[in-house]
Amino acid sequence: MVGLVGLFLSVFLCMIPNIAGQCLTPDAVPPNCKSWIDPVDQIPIFFQHQFNCSRFWVCEPDLSDCLHECAPKPGGGALYFDFNIDHEHGGPVCNWPEVVDCTNKPEVCGECQPWEECVKCIDCTDCPGCENAGDDDWTCICKEGGTCQGNNAIACGTCSNHVCEEPECCTNEDCQGAICDNGVCKGCASDNDCTNTACSTCMNHACHDPECCVDEDCNSNEYCNTDNGVCVEGCRDNSDCTAMVCSTCENHQCVDPECCIDADCLNTQFCEDNKCKDGCNEDSDCSMNGECATCNIASHQCTEPQCCNDSNCTPEFLE
Repeated sequence: MVGLVGLFLSVFLCMIPNIAGQCLTPDAVPPNCKSWIDPVDQIPIFFQHQFNCSRFWVCEPDLSDCLHECAPKPGGGALYFDFNIDHEHGGPVCNWPEVVDCTNKPEVCGECQPWEECVKCIDCTDCPGCENAGDDDWTCICKEGGTCQGNNAIACGTCSNHVCEEPECCTNEDCQGAICDNGVCKGCASDNDCTNTACSTCMNHACHDPECCVDEDCNSNEYCNTDNGVCVEGCRDNSDCTAMVCSTCENHQCVDPECCIDADCLNTQFCEDNKCKDGCNEDSDCSMNGECATCNIASHQCTEPQCCNDSNCTPEFLE
C-alpha cells in the first residue's frame, strides 16, 4: 500500500510547478527567450535553475520567461526538476530527488546563463575562467554536447570541450546585408546591401553592379543606357555634336542638317529651315545679275534695275 501511495504522489506532485502557476521573483539570470523559442512551432523551452535543483525556468511562446518551483514533498523540502524529460515527451516534470542527477550549488552560480553549467574550478582546472582560480571558485561553462549561444542572434551552437562552437550565422539577422545559408552568410538581402555603384541591385541574393548608372560613368563619346546599365557609343546632348554649328543630338545620334547659314549653300541658294533653297537672301547674292541688282527678301528673287548709272542708258534717255 505504501508503494502505491508513493506512486500516486509522484504522478500527482510532478505536474504542479508552483502554487497557482505564478512566476517566482527571479533569483538568477533569466533566459533570453527570444534566442530559444522557435517562431514556427512555438514550443515552450525549459531550463534547469542555475543553483536550485527544485526550480526551473520556462520560456513561453510569447517570449516571456517565468521561474517556477516544484511542489513540496512529504517530509520537507521539494521535488527536483527532472530535466531529462522534455516538453515534447511530457515535461516539465518534477521528480523525487533521488532519481534526478542534480546537486544544489552556491548562489554565485546564479550569474551563469540558464543554458550554462556552473562548475567548481578545482574540478575543472582547464575550464574557461578557472585560470589562477582558488579551490572555492566557480565558473560558468556550456554543457558538453548541448545547445549554446555565443555571438549569434539565436542559440544554434554546440558545446564542445567547454567551448560554444557556432556557425557563422543562425539566421539572416546574423549576416549584415546578406542571408544565412546553412550556417554561412551569403550575398545580399536587399538593394541597400549593394553599394559598389549608386544603382547596384540585389537579385537572388547576389549583388549586380551595372557598368554605369549615369552618363558621367561612361567615356565622353558614350551615354549610359539606364535600361541595362551599359555604356553605348553616342551623344548625350547637342553640345556633343560639332560637325555643324546647328547640329543636334536626337536619340543619342548626331543629326547634321543641310545648312545652318547661307554660307553652307551654293552661291545661288540661301538657307531656310536648315534647307538650301534656290534664290537670294541678301543683295550680295545677286551680284551676277548686275552691279546694282537687289534681292527681294519676300520672294528671295533678284531684281535687276534697268540701269545703275547714266552710263547704262542711251543718250535719248539722258535728257
